[in-house]
Amino acid sequence: MAGKTVRFLAMDYGAESGRGELVTLQGGKLTLEEIHRFPNRPVRLAGTLHWDLPFLYAECLASIRKTAQRGVKLAGIGVDTWGLDFGLLDSAGRILGNPVTYRDSRTENIYRYTNRVMSTDAIFQATANEPWAISTLMQLASMKRDKHVLLEAADGMLHMNDLFGYLLSGVRAHDVSNIGTGNLLGPDRKLALKVLKAFGLPRKLFGKLIEPGTVLGPVLPAVQKETGIGGVPVIAAGGHDTAAAVAAVPAQGDNWAFISCGTWSILGAMLDAPVTDLSVLRRGFTNE
Repeated sequence: MAGKTVRFLAMDYGAESGRGELVTLQGGKLTLEEIHRFPNRPVRLAGTLHWDLPFLYAECLASIRKTAQRGVKLAGIGVDTWGLDFGLLDSAGRILGNPVTYRDSRTENIYRYTNRVMSTDAIFQATANEPWAISTLMQLASMKRDKHVLLEAADGMLHMNDLFGYLLSGVRAHDVSNIGTGNLLGPDRKLALKVLKAFGLPRKLFGKLIEPGTVLGPVLPAVQKETGIGGVPVIAAGGHDTAAAVAAVPAQGDNWAFISCGTWSILGAMLDAPVTDLSVLRRGFTNE
């Protein structure tokens, strides 16, 4: 519809800072306006380095509140975050502790354990993703190795972007762009059940897989009351920040590559399908 103006609130969480951006689409053009910016400061508690989830969620609510106070009518709210890290939920949907950051030491020397279960080559071929020591799979494997009480009590897990979506909408689902980066998704875009079974990770931890752009549902009544926003749809965006960045590259055709610079830099190209040949892994490449 020519001339129609549509606005969204994009919550962009990086490993060092976050921001709420008002995104306006009008006449085929996109403009951004920063509504709110805040730091992301991990906290070490009893020897474990955690993300400060209550603070980060409060800053999300602050961004929504500022948008509501300006009288902006939103068409949706979406969240992207850094990859790999996750929160655990019990059977009642309650969060089991603050999520642990990938910078924590719990995955040091993790290959001594995981290579006895499944080799890095086998994990790569099953997931098309390099099995980093800090990947979601390795973090879960470290909890399994240590018989961590929270993993034993967990009835579900959500990556950080999906966790914020759940807190806003009450809907539990896994955006494929983030679950794929953690050695949990197969090249067929289904859960890598062979890997989960090998590491003794229960299927119940993982719920419905969804594509970016899926509407989770309206903002919860409690969130509406706290922020003054209406029943705005919560949308599962491309939740992995690198996926979000690449989706925004204004390139045409197939003959191009990208460099995404954040906490670290990623050089890559778009392919029609993941490449699982071990020569990819040997040369230092992976699939996202």
